Amino acid sequence: QRAVTKPRYMQWREGISSSTTLGFRIEGIKKADGSCSTDFKTTRSREQVIRVFEEFVQGDAEVLRRYLNRLQQIRDTLEVSEFFRRHEVIGSSLLFVH
Repeated sequence: QRAVTKPRYMQWREGISSSTTLGFRIEGIKKADGSCSTDFKTTRSREQVIRVFEEFVQGDAEVLRRYLNRLQQIRDTLEVSEFFRRHEVIGSSLLFVH
């Protein structure tokens, strides 16, 4: 029996999540009521991710719009950054709080 290497495991994990299709994955959510959820390993499609975000913000379209605007600002900043033009981000996390 062969052991699973870390790179192989990471490749498998990305393949079953939205990492491969969308470039990111949801690791966990903690809501204002204190409830936590980390069962997003197979949340893969755009539609599934949208449902998770809608549930997280309890259907508040304004909060979703603000998150989207902020993400666009971050993207715009990174696209003109000399540092990020010459470097690759291997792993990063975003924490959404509202």
